[in-house]
Amino acid sequence: MSDITGRLQTVREQLAELAKLARDDQADAARTLAGQLDEALKQLAQELSSRPDAGSKAQPRAPRQEVMVCPRCALRSLHFEKGSIRPAGDEFEALYRCRSCGFTTWEDVR
Repeated sequence: MSDITGRLQTVREQLAELAKLARDDQADAARTLAGQLDEALKQLAQELSSRPDAGSKAQPRAPRQEVMVCPRCALRSLHFEKGSIRPAGDEFEALYRCRSCGFTTWEDVR
């Protein structure tokens, strides 16, 4: 992580220099530096995206089990509430609601 921090600090310094060049009407030097910055940022983005832990897992659209037995009334089933999936640590959880008694619970998406 410190490698990335150092590289980002270098990019910040180069951006400050680019702003100074643009103010001083040194267009050729500014374009050259802008190209170098663009390449450095592309390289950094590529390295970050190729890491095994890059980004979080894609959020599932629906759980495998959309209907479960209600633990409160046992008359009806808990139904998955569409659009209710949220992150929960390393996994995701979904909101289920009983259409008979109104009981709600968050369950792990499996």
